[in-house]
Formats: sequence, structure tokens, C-alpha cells
Amino acid sequence: MNTLVLSIRGPTCQNRKGGAQEYIRKITSPWAKKMDNVVLICSSRDRNIPKKENIGGINVIRIHANGINNQICGIVNKARDKLDWADLLIENIMSVPLFTPIWTRNSLPIIAVKHHLQNNMYLNHGLFKGGIGLLLERIAFPTVYYNTPIVVNSSHTRHCLKKMTFSKWSNIYVVNPGVEYIPINAPKYNIPTISFVGHLNTDRKKVDHLIQAFRMVVKKVSDARLIIAGDGPDKKSLMKSAKDIPVKFVGYVCDKKKHEIMERSWSFASPSIKEGFGMTWVEANRHGLPVVGYDLGLQTVNESCSIMVSPGNIHALSDAMIKLLRDTSLRSSMSTAARKNASRFSWKSSSNKFREIAKGVVDSH
Repeated sequence: MNTLVLSIRGPTCQNRKGGAQEYIRKITSPWAKKMDNVVLICSSRDRNIPKKENIGGINVIRIHANGINNQICGIVNKARDKLDWADLLIENIMSVPLFTPIWTRNSLPIIAVKHHLQNNMYLNHGLFKGGIGLLLERIAFPTVYYNTPIVVNSSHTRHCLKKMTFSKWSNIYVVNPGVEYIPINAPKYNIPTISFVGHLNTDRKKVDHLIQAFRMVVKKVSDARLIIAGDGPDKKSLMKSAKDIPVKFVGYVCDKKKHEIMERSWSFASPSIKEGFGMTWVEANRHGLPVVGYDLGLQTVNESCSIMVSPGNIHALSDAMIKLLRDTSLRSSMSTAARKNASRFSWKSSSNKFREIAKGVVDSH
């Protein structure tokens, strides 16, 4: 099967990652290794990232362009050259949709992947841009894609889609992410250590809330330490806000280092206010780490392996972290439950499930 994937941002061998990019890579890479042809067209503002890469068998073609409009136009123009070649088009929807059902003119079957809804988070970009984003997501998206098979990463995202005012979805499939795991034989840090791994932005990931909560933690657990791994637009301001407390910023880390940090930490904290699945929660669980975060209504983790508090409640976030650092017995029991929870998710089974959905869509077209 010749599969064409379109995504605003795509996977790369360079030192940068994102949940949506990793999802599409982990799903389609096994297809390429089993003799399917997979071409992924994406964009980037960073001209240091190669125009062409092979990522696990996926042939990545990257358009270098500044501005979302130029990026979209570049992807669409390049994709038009591949439409006759492809048996299937997968649109990996990120910040804005590419509206593939309109310009492909029913020339080939399409599957759209939707990771989560942005909702009012668009307004963080200003009233004008935010308003356009909301119109695209709440009106244009369900209107254009109502007859397109949609793959989502959780039942929570499926529920959110079905609640949309203009939704008329006929086919929504849930394909959970799997768990990336590298076995690490390393002891726990000898001091109480909480870790965070992710994109350093305050709009969605709320790392600023984590730092505020940790400031309260060290008043009760004086030898506690917070390790923050990742990069992003708010890194400098976050480092400035944490300069007088024991927070260690380690920057972008490779997979092996990420798993080492998780293996050695005592707990994991990620107070994001918008997640479709919460991939790092499950990765932390795989290393036996109890997770602390905001309750977003997801079923990715449960009360046996996590402590989820009301979104925005920084005091509750702090109390949960303190509780886990102080209570060795609780931490131990939650660690066992965390590993059991993570065992529910497998990239192999998710890739196979998506491939069966794709085959059914192509056969019925």
C-alpha cells in the first residue's frame, strides 16, 4: 500500500520531538518495514533540518517555509504531485487542518488523525488569530471532514468530537498510542526527585504551575529536587522563575537519557491543561513512576497509579507531590499499579489496528 502522510510538523533525526509527530512515526514505520511505501510531507521553519530524511523506513520530505500559510501551501503543492501515486492519504492534523477532503476531490481515500481539540487555547494567540482558530476547529473542521474516517488517540477525544455542535461524524476510530520503553538498570536518585519531560511552554503544558507547586514542596521536603527535561519557547522565563529553588533544567534529552531520568526519579509530574492522551504519563508509568497532574477526564491513568487534581489548583498539585515523596509505602504500591497500567498500551498492536482500519478504508473506497 502506498501511503501519503501530510503533517504540519513531522518526525526528524534531529534533537526535537512532539507527541503528534511521534504518534504518526510509530504507527506507520512498521508498515514501511513490512514493504508498504510511506511518504510523509511536512514543513519546518528551521533550515538546519534536512529537506529529506528516512525515519524508520518513512521517506520524509520537508518544506522549509516561514509562517503557517506558506507552510500549508508548500505541503499542499508538494502533495498534489503524489496524489496519483498514493493508495491512501493520512492527514495528521496538528495546529490547523489542511482540509484535504476539499482539494483532493475524492481522488483517493483519506483518514484524518485528530489528537485533541484546542478549544479556547487558540485565544492565547490573540483575539483575531484565536477567533480564526476557533472558527476553523468548531465550524469548518466538522463541516469539511464529516464524511471522512477520523482516528483519535483516546475515547476522551472521541467524546469531545461527538459533542461538537456541527459534528456529523460517521466513522471515528480510537487507536491509542503505545509505550516507548528502554530498559534501564539504574538505581533511584538518593534524594527525593520529581521529573518532568516535555515541551517547555506555559500555554498548554503549564510548566510554570509545576514550578510554583514545587516551590511549596521544598518548604515541606527540604531536600527535594525537580528535574525538567525538554526545550521550548518559555525555557528562559521558566529558568528565571526557578533560579532560587532546586530545579535542574537538562534541556532536550535523547530517548535513553529520558528513560534513565524516569527510571531514577521518585515520581513524575506534568500539569498540562490539554492532552488527547498523555503519552509521557504512560511512559513514566512504564518505569513504575506514580504520576501527578491535572484531571482532564482521560482514562490513560487511574487513581491506582496517579494523583490527578483539579486543573489550575496549584496547592493541590503541591500536596500530591509532597504526599508521594513522604509516603514510601504509597509510592511502592502505586509503582506496581503504574507498571500494570502501562502494560495496556503497545505500539505494535496500535500500528496493526490502524493498518487494518486503513486497509478497510482503501478497500471500501
